[in-house]
Amino acid sequence: MARPTDPTQPAPSAPRHLLETIERLARADGPRPSAPSAGLPPPTLLGLHLSRAPGLHAHHRRIAAALLGEAAERGGGQLHALGADMALLFSPADGGAAVVATLARVFATLLPPETLCSLWPLPAAADPALVWLRCAHATTEPGSATAPDAQASAAHYAALDGALQSMSTGEIVHRQTAVLLRPGHADPLVPAFREVAIATTALEARLASLPAASDPFLFSHLATRLDQRMLAALLQDVPAAGPLSAGTGPGALHVNLTLPGALSEGFARLATAAAPALAAGLRIGIELPFAEIFADPTAYVLARERIRLAGMAVVLDGLTADTLALTAPETLEPDLVKLSWSASLLTPAPPVLQAIARLNGALGHGRLMLHRIDDESAIGWGMRHGIVMFQGRYIDTVLAAARLGACPQAKGCTLRACLDRAAATDFGPRGGCRNLALLDLGAPLTRPATPPARLAA
Repeated sequence: MARPTDPTQPAPSAPRHLLETIERLARADGPRPSAPSAGLPPPTLLGLHLSRAPGLHAHHRRIAAALLGEAAERGGGQLHALGADMALLFSPADGGAAVVATLARVFATLLPPETLCSLWPLPAAADPALVWLRCAHATTEPGSATAPDAQASAAHYAALDGALQSMSTGEIVHRQTAVLLRPGHADPLVPAFREVAIATTALEARLASLPAASDPFLFSHLATRLDQRMLAALLQDVPAAGPLSAGTGPGALHVNLTLPGALSEGFARLATAAAPALAAGLRIGIELPFAEIFADPTAYVLARERIRLAGMAVVLDGLTADTLALTAPETLEPDLVKLSWSASLLTPAPPVLQAIARLNGALGHGRLMLHRIDDESAIGWGMRHGIVMFQGRYIDTVLAAARLGACPQAKGCTLRACLDRAAATDFGPRGGCRNLALLDLGAPLTRPATPPARLAA
């Protein structure tokens, strides 16, 4: 069988062919797999066991296919699909160690390295490789016991969709304020933007009892429906300066969308409805998930241009230290990059520090930020590396404490109540606040902040 034209797309009929190739290698009576040049190292089979991951999503498989496809190009190999798993037959100079290390970093939150990957040098390890391949092949044949049940999936989707429709926008959408740190100023901590996003934790808790909640692919398919709920809510909220966009003041409104959401008719309607508010000074940023961008860069370019034509900023969301070190997000020409905080950044590897310095230099001051901050150490680390914008639960707590200290109507209010009211988008939780202007502003200010120049455009 010929090698697939696109190495990032696993060959659909590969398993049987792959078995025959490994069997020939085991017998040492057949030619080695075709390669673009002579003198390649001995072949190796790499098994990627994504089916073992309990939190697997469709984008994980797309990212894995892209990484292994590149390795196939470099190592004169072939990439094969085995259900959720993948097999790469190639001839790497290092025996596959570099590819395994990369996969381990990228998928560290899914599985430990020893569970995620297997390496079988050939022909020496052909027998255990064949055992795995035959088991994987058996479970991916048409009509096997593990084949998807289309009717069950349809019923599960209907159950999820029905539950989703029964939830109010306030249950689905929450708010969070990011801040700009300015040491030495009268207001050292000022709101930078207000983000509105799907309240994933609350949504998963509400839907956890449904059968479809155990199907990560089906659950992620609802993301586009959630986008449309978000866009419909903003279509009403932005022209009326409602609770989603209220009080953004010196900052901006950021909206989380998938790539399909940014390319949808719903986004076009929002852009039209928001045009007067944008002309009056409201700034809107659209946050796009980096995993989707990595999987479909063509769709990203289309979405980026569409967002820019609407007069909005483009934000790359969800970068980790590992993905930052392995990619060059500055080439995507974003207005802002959000780096997820983790304790591993306290002792970063040299490639991570180099990537941060490169990104700061390419994009300019104030356009790399830390989010998902849960302790004070993240702020000190960020400031030492030229980062001045921060977001996360720790920032939420600091802002709530500042509001309680400055609000003349805070008697009887608790820190938890102020936190919950600031995140809420419907009247219920917000109704207990007697100073909505301060709640919506995020923090008490003596004068407005000046946002980073690129985001102020």
